[in-house]
Amino acid sequence: MSMLRVESNLARKRGAVAALAVNLLVFLLPVQAAGTPVTARDLALGGAGTVSARGVETLWSNPANLGARNGPAFSLMFLSMAAGASNNSFTLDRYNRFTEPGTELSFSDKNEILESIPENQFQLRAEAAANALALTAGPIGFAVTPRVSGFLTLAKDYFDLLLTGNELNRTYSFDGTTGESIAFVETALSFGRRTSWVPFRNGRWGISLKLLSGRAYFEVMEAEGQLTTYPAKAAGQARVKVHYSGTTEEIGKDGESESEYKTSSGHGFGFDFGLAGRISSNWKTSIVVRDIGSSITWDRGTEKSYLYQVDSLTVENADEDDAITEEETDHPLDSFTVSIPATMHLELTRETSGFLFSTAYDQGFGNFAGVSTTPRLSFATEFRCPAWLPLRTGVSFGGGTGTCLSGGLGFQMGALRLDVAGRTHSIFPGGASKGAAGAFTSYLRF
Repeated sequence: MSMLRVESNLARKRGAVAALAVNLLVFLLPVQAAGTPVTARDLALGGAGTVSARGVETLWSNPANLGARNGPAFSLMFLSMAAGASNNSFTLDRYNRFTEPGTELSFSDKNEILESIPENQFQLRAEAAANALALTAGPIGFAVTPRVSGFLTLAKDYFDLLLTGNELNRTYSFDGTTGESIAFVETALSFGRRTSWVPFRNGRWGISLKLLSGRAYFEVMEAEGQLTTYPAKAAGQARVKVHYSGTTEEIGKDGESESEYKTSSGHGFGFDFGLAGRISSNWKTSIVVRDIGSSITWDRGTEKSYLYQVDSLTVENADEDDAITEEETDHPLDSFTVSIPATMHLELTRETSGFLFSTAYDQGFGNFAGVSTTPRLSFATEFRCPAWLPLRTGVSFGGGTGTCLSGGLGFQMGALRLDVAGRTHSIFPGGASKGAAGAFTSYLRF
């Protein structure tokens, strides 16, 4: 058999050679992420402007605003939800062009895809947040909020192997693959009050006590692997260790053994603390630290290790069951605790009757699903002319999501408030964006 024939056959069999990478992806793809604001106004302003939030909007921005003199006597949330997705590589134009039905990727198309992946890592974030129940009565607030957050990072060689096939005399590395996701329900009781000890005019402080009910957790603790192609064979191995809530049990069904996943619940608590007030007639400021001491302890969990081995894979044995061997090892856990890093939000806002300008600084104190230690800086404006149709726009930089442009509008008719917002992960809207998010909020203020 000539080297040319082996190379050609291995190229046609690259689906079998790439099984090592595909099997790893199976355990990483069900990752969703959040970090998206719950309200449309917050999304439209890029996370800034929270010092001016009133009523139920304060429950996710700064509980100190419950103590504001001009807050509503009562407010009730009907529905608020936001969702989106982003990545660090593919723009919307490129995605639409390459995924159009009937499109066959050329050599230059594949190179364009590979060159768009920076620093040899593809990063994916999907975001989702919603409100199930929220209300305020004077200085007291209550909210039930489901949250899902996470991220996924894949080594660039995954895409290189699957797009261009098994190039001869080359080693593909899958090191650096990571992922983490968590889903829980946050039940918060908030309180805000004016006080003289806060060093601002009309100073106020607030606190939110939060009970956290865990629904699911998944983490890639370790992922490494290599695949080397030779003139007449391919060889390599990969090791993945994952950690997740719940257990996987083997059950007998129709004479065969199958795996069945059983969920596990988690319980924890945390709190937010904030300060707010005026530093002059038109300038306001606030600071809030969220998720102080937040953690969830799961009833049970599992550590699972996967070992994939490819030894002398050739065109002759590519279809054989033992060409790629797989070994699984389970280690049950009685319980384990997941800590959610705290975040700090610092804001300075100038506000008049018809206009708002705000700048904000956000800092995470740990890397986690939806939280980054990379600082984020935001700028936002809100035009209130006419007052019943406020227009909002914001731009933010950093924070693990890159540069984002956001905007939205509100509609106010008596006690009814309706807000819509959108966000693109680019300074320019449209096809250049590497992600998008949207939000809708409806509530009453009396």
